[in-house]
Amino acid sequence: MEKELKDLERYLKERRWKEADKTTAYILLKIGDRNQKGCLSENEADDLPWKPLMAINDLWQQYSNNKFGYTIQKQILLDCGGSLSETRYKHFEKFAIRVKWLDENGNNFIKDNKYCYDYDKAPEGHLPSWSRYIGIGWIKNFISGWSIMTGIAILRHRAITGTWEDYIKR
Repeated sequence: MEKELKDLERYLKERRWKEADKTTAYILLKIGDRNQKGCLSENEADDLPWKPLMAINDLWQQYSNNKFGYTIQKQILLDCGGSLSETRYKHFEKFAIRVKWLDENGNNFIKDNKYCYDYDKAPEGHLPSWSRYIGIGWIKNFISGWSIMTGIAILRHRAITGTWEDYIKR
């Protein structure tokens, strides 16, 4: 895992956002022991190990000057009326609009190749994306509640909402 985190840090430091995004998904699937399945469930996201998830978030925040990362995504979701325990689709949709995960028409979620990897053009919270590890086809009408909650499980994880002191106490 250390190698992958070093790769992530290098990509972020070099502002290679696409590689960092892909590496983040790879790490999450690996630490969740879901590489074969290719997606995480809400329970699996809840059970992700603290240290690597905290490292991922810290690296994204550090190298993006707090523009990207799970902490900013959490705040945006809350600002859109969502919660970390139960988020209605309308709140998630507001979140997705704000981070530009919906297409130009607002009808479908963007595909992997449509994420904006230009730091100056990407909105706050746009990265890291969720589509590579939450197991949805990103068709708005078919998005399921469990898929949304998998992403939200990461935002509510103690590694994102807690502090290093909380980690040490465990």
